[in-house]
Amino acid sequence: RKRGRPRKDELASDEGKNPSEAIVSGEDEEDPGCDEEGDKRKGRRGRKKKYVPFAEIDPELKTEKMIQYEKRLEDNYNLRMAELERYKAENGHCNVPQKYSENKHLGRFVAGLRGYYARHIKGEQVPILFVRNLDRLRDMGFELDRTHRSIAEANWDRRIQQLTAFKKEHGHCLAAPSSNDKYPGLHVWVNNMRSQYRKLKEGQERVSVLTPRRMAILNDLGFAFTHRGNRTDRWDEHYDRLRKFKEEHGHTRVTKANADAPLAMWCQCQRHQYKNLVQNREGKGKVMLAPDRIAKLQLLGFEWNPNESLVAYWEARFRDLLTYKAEHGNMRVPKVYKPNMKLSHWVYEQ
Repeated sequence: RKRGRPRKDELASDEGKNPSEAIVSGEDEEDPGCDEEGDKRKGRRGRKKKYVPFAEIDPELKTEKMIQYEKRLEDNYNLRMAELERYKAENGHCNVPQKYSENKHLGRFVAGLRGYYARHIKGEQVPILFVRNLDRLRDMGFELDRTHRSIAEANWDRRIQQLTAFKKEHGHCLAAPSSNDKYPGLHVWVNNMRSQYRKLKEGQERVSVLTPRRMAILNDLGFAFTHRGNRTDRWDEHYDRLRKFKEEHGHTRVTKANADAPLAMWCQCQRHQYKNLVQNREGKGKVMLAPDRIAKLQLLGFEWNPNESLVAYWEARFRDLLTYKAEHGNMRVPKVYKPNMKLSHWVYEQ
């Protein structure tokens, strides 16, 4: 007999009981004993099976090591339960991910609890610690019968609610990293849905989580499955957002401080493209703003140089108009006057 290992008659488990299951603690524990089958498996796999009490045992039949081992299991169990209660207090639910990076032991513990419950309702034997704490888990609001599929559906519903709220606030579904404070993880999920859509288009239906029902939900929300989408539609979408911004603030000086970053970047891009046109910048990568878009922005009162005051800009263009009259004898500035595009746009705006 190996040192420190009790005889079989000391294990105090009824014949036919399976001593190979361990109460989920999330950590490996030292085993006070195992059976012959456990010895053989230890040789094959390098790991021994654990003794775990499946039912109430007469304390007189327990050895000192068995008592110490059970106490460690109970301490670990209570520790995980306390961590689970803290997790619920912080997150509002007990659905700890199985691969929870902040506490991997807690993730395994929660997964193990649901596994025990599935066996318990089938009438199979489970550790006594789990049975003792069933009421405590139910009082906590722990969903014992929650399967992997139901968890995935709940996560999907939660993200759809987030996306709906985001669209109601911003008018689109283009969640960016800047929205992470108010909508945690939404931009990552949105990118993942686009990735799942690409898999679907490539014929990988079996590995894509996008079912026809989910596709219909996203389409109803106006979700852009391609990152760039239709360029014209996206321009019009940002233009509508700029129009709403002006109605609310009375100007078009959009910044990251008074609006979301995507709209501020879009406005900056329009000014840059307009500058390319005014200064006649040509070459690879030099995009010029289309005349019809300039006209729409002019009608909105778009400020091409927000750092320059409106009065100073008006007076500068008026002086340009007087110069034009002195040279041409009239004020009929062409709509596209290349020597001074700012003047032509200003005259058109008047």
